[in-house]
Amino acid sequence: MFEFLLLLVVLTPLISSRCFRNWLDRLTRTEKQMGTIILLLMITFQFIDLSRNTFPFVRWSMYTEVFEPAEMSWGKVSATLRDGSTTEVNPTQLFPSINRCFAERFQNIVTAARQDKLTELGEQTYQRLLTAIGEQYNRKHPENPAVSLKVGLDSVSYADHKTISNIEWITTFDLATTPNHQP
Repeated sequence: MFEFLLLLVVLTPLISSRCFRNWLDRLTRTEKQMGTIILLLMITFQFIDLSRNTFPFVRWSMYTEVFEPAEMSWGKVSATLRDGSTTEVNPTQLFPSINRCFAERFQNIVTAARQDKLTELGEQTYQRLLTAIGEQYNRKHPENPAVSLKVGLDSVSYADHKTISNIEWITTFDLATTPNHQP
């Protein structure tokens, strides 16, 4: 409520200003409608705490509150190659055109797999995702392709300002048993 009153205190002198009203009079009807819609969206979503879903119309407090996660985690993939060596695979580099969306989806599905919360559809999606990662890796490295992928969740804890890294391996995925596999 306080924020709404403060908003009125700020906007009242502006709206009552002759210069501002003259500027408004020069706008076309469409410009006035678009300006009104954008202003209403900004004000409305200021009072709704769903900034991630309503971006770019966000709660203004997101710019003033410091977010310090106790732990951050992300999906990690390690490939075992035909010659027996292992290498880290970065899925977002394999699919650069969908980097952000892919990274978020990969993170969500690996987290669900870790918590054993994959539905049957989720399990199929997880397997298709790992197959796609393996196939894309093998397209880019035909001289020494991957035969299996190990998927895990790498987490970093920031408790007490000490960084502690921990990789929890969740799944080993054999690429040789997937359809269309070409070693």
